[in-house]
Amino acid sequence: MKLSVMTRNVVAAWALFGGGIGLLAGGALPAYGQSLAGGGDDTAVVKEDGTLWVWGSNADGQLGLEETDRETAPVRLGTDDDWREIAAGNAHKLAIRSDGSLWSWGKNDDGQLGRDGTGSDSLPGRVGSENHWQAVAAGNSHSLALDEDGNVWAWGANASGQLGNNSTSSRSTPVRLNAGAFKAIAAGNQHSLAIKADGSLWAWGGQP
Repeated sequence: MKLSVMTRNVVAAWALFGGGIGLLAGGALPAYGQSLAGGGDDTAVVKEDGTLWVWGSNADGQLGLEETDRETAPVRLGTDDDWREIAAGNAHKLAIRSDGSLWSWGKNDDGQLGRDGTGSDSLPGRVGSENHWQAVAAGNSHSLALDEDGNVWAWGANASGQLGNNSTSSRSTPVRLNAGAFKAIAAGNQHSLAIKADGSLWAWGGQP
């Protein structure tokens, strides 16, 4: 699945169909998105009004709607309107609210929800008690977060060293990787990327 923000921040979703490309859901998509993410087979969008909308596969509760039914059209997650940023792994989600708090839901077999355990959760739950989160990124089964001081934190699956903590053991709570200086993060299937304030690019984890 591919996601894009079009003119005036209107959200469009595209998928490959036998080598071709087709527009999904057409005019039913929530417009004016400020953050969007595509998981393994699902999609999430934070609109400019702070509401969060989800659709797609939901077998592991990755839509955050409590039940696990698949949704073929956008559905609003709860009634809150203070969501700021969203990231999607293969079957889990990470989100930041306007107060800087970090939330997660979905599959959790490798601790990718960051809540000190491996039980999956089909409802959003808070990760820690801090309100200093600036950005999130989600790999297949691992998670990254960037705090306001430029520190990168990682948790979840780590068989390929994608957490960057000089280990290959999974972690179910966030572990800090550095002492500041980073300004952006991204996560692939089993690898992680970050950009420092000086513009240098850093990478760790598995490679094909």
